[in-house]
Amino acid sequence: RWETPNIAFKPYPACHYIHASLDATRELIAEQPIEAEEIEEIVNRRLREVGLRNAGQKMPNELSGGMRKRAGFARALVLEPEIVLFDEPDSGIDPVRTALLCELIKEIHEENGGTYVVITHDIMSARRIAEYIAVLWRGRVVEAGPSEQLFESENEFVRQFLSGESAGPLGMG
Repeated sequence: RWETPNIAFKPYPACHYIHASLDATRELIAEQPIEAEEIEEIVNRRLREVGLRNAGQKMPNELSGGMRKRAGFARALVLEPEIVLFDEPDSGIDPVRTALLCELIKEIHEENGGTYVVITHDIMSARRIAEYIAVLWRGRVVEAGPSEQLFESENEFVRQFLSGESAGPLGMG
């Protein structure tokens, strides 16, 4: 592991090429005692892991929303962080790509370990990914625990929120 303890997931790289988006990360790991060839291999391995083997030189307008999300994921993984933060990774992509992204997150987590924190309003994504859930409301944790436990919660608010029902204590006001 490198000296950077955590990396925030970016929805897509803000640059001209996926390859160029990894330049800043390359600079960070270039300060480590490893050879340039190894740095390139690390970057390319991460791109392959997220299914972007042949997309390294594409322009942003040539990338789908899902590809942009995966490029950000690859960038975060280059430094082998112990903590990866995903902020709404499922926003702006269709349901099928969302399911595939959830599978990818789980797969890579199983391979790499560490802690993955996923912030989402998409309950299906939470069901697919989460081992542990914390339901927050107005800056406070309402309930937290293993995902199976929360989906069976006796707390009316948590039950309503996780089921998406309109009837319950959570209203429009």
